[in-house]
Amino acid sequence: SGEEHFARRYGFRYAEHHWLVRFLDPYLQELSGFPYSEFSIPLSTLGSLPFHDVDVIIVENKVNLLTLPPHESGIVLGGVGRAATELRQVDWLRSNAITYWGDLDVEGLQILSAWRVIFPQTRSLLMDIDSLEQFMSLKGVGRNSKLPMPPHLTMAEQIAYLRFSGEHIRLEQERIP
Repeated sequence: SGEEHFARRYGFRYAEHHWLVRFLDPYLQELSGFPYSEFSIPLSTLGSLPFHDVDVIIVENKVNLLTLPPHESGIVLGGVGRAATELRQVDWLRSNAITYWGDLDVEGLQILSAWRVIFPQTRSLLMDIDSLEQFMSLKGVGRNSKLPMPPHLTMAEQIAYLRFSGEHIRLEQERIP
């Protein structure tokens, strides 16, 4: 009764958001019986896939999803930004390694923190002060955020958050070569 979405509340079918999925390991693709290395799938169907012992990479940006290099036992999901936390409905994610790669900015670290509430095993990729320093020439202007520090960040991520927030810095993930 608490569901506000009309179709979900009454059990009607509706156009679900599709998630982009890409196999980074051709052998894993073959074992899983998928004829394509890249596809989109509704959330409810994604949750029913039998993935075990995979290394899941979540990205905000479709460019990164499409250009990540091969990775043993790896799959990548995403291209959706803040909607990533909808994946809480995908139970098999709870028992697999997860790496989250978002934009290097206040919003990206807020999303990462939200991920860790649902999936505490989540590691970040290129979302720290060292990555910012390495690619500083690619930075842009971030939002003026006075939001409190997200609670589920590592010390390195907290330092980056303070810098992004204080200096209004943003480094979009797709800009990193």
